[in-house]
Amino acid sequence: MYQKRRVHVLDSYISYIDTRAGEETVIFLHGNLSYSYTWRNIIPRVDGYARCLAPDLLGHGDSAKDPSEAYSFLTHYNYLDAWIESTRLPQKLIIVGHDWGVALGALWASRNPSRVKAFVHLEGVVGVFSSWNGVNLSPGLSELYHRIRDPDDDEGRTLATTKNILMDTLMTKMTLERVIGSYELSGIQRPYTKPGEARKAAVAWIRQLPVQGEGQNGVAEIMKDIHGFMEDSDEIPKLYIHANPGQYSTHVSEATQGWSQQQRIEVEGGHFPHEDDPEAVGEAIGTFVQSFARMGFRRP
Repeated sequence: MYQKRRVHVLDSYISYIDTRAGEETVIFLHGNLSYSYTWRNIIPRVDGYARCLAPDLLGHGDSAKDPSEAYSFLTHYNYLDAWIESTRLPQKLIIVGHDWGVALGALWASRNPSRVKAFVHLEGVVGVFSSWNGVNLSPGLSELYHRIRDPDDDEGRTLATTKNILMDTLMTKMTLERVIGSYELSGIQRPYTKPGEARKAAVAWIRQLPVQGEGQNGVAEIMKDIHGFMEDSDEIPKLYIHANPGQYSTHVSEATQGWSQQQRIEVEGGHFPHEDDPEAVGEAIGTFVQSFARMGFRRP
């Protein structure tokens, strides 16, 4: 297991993994109900060619909680941007994102296009979902999502933060195609086992999901701007890892088909394909990253 570091960021701190060696530099960005641990089986397939960093977003994993308890998309972005600056990374970066990590990484790319060498995305929150069909939730999970998003349903949000229903349902019953062992499962669930702040961040993500133009904190408009940038960013090579059956896969496939300079590969898996088939996902990312590394570099 990789050692974690911690750095002061704005008025708080961010914890992160850093392998600290490599010809290229790759930043792995997780999404909702996740943290840097989700990349544990992917980084070993990439760190032979690149320095790999994986932060825990604010309120996730071992990072500090949001002092304002808002966990807005732009708050996460501001801390991510400040973390990147604080770690004094090289000028050119490769970004790998999953779920909301795709949206955060794409926004950073749109604001720092000269610093992004390449972009990899899987099961991302991209564009605006035209309907709830694109979110592709089971009936039980759909009801929970709608209750969390209902401003008048305090009981629904309380249920999500005091009970571990989100993690139990989304991660272990509805999303993963692969049956994972108890040791890995405990690692995945660790930050969310206690009621409170960690679950508040998860609830905030759900309330901001841009569906039919709705979603808190103006996220839908931000997504439209990001989408326009990704369509026109000819200077940034992209790799889309399409999960089959996935969860957002139909929406993502349609939403990103116009993104410029994009390759596509397909892997088997649910919403967390890097958990379902880490070998295929890791090999795809490793091969993509290696194509940018100068000949001759390979960590022993």
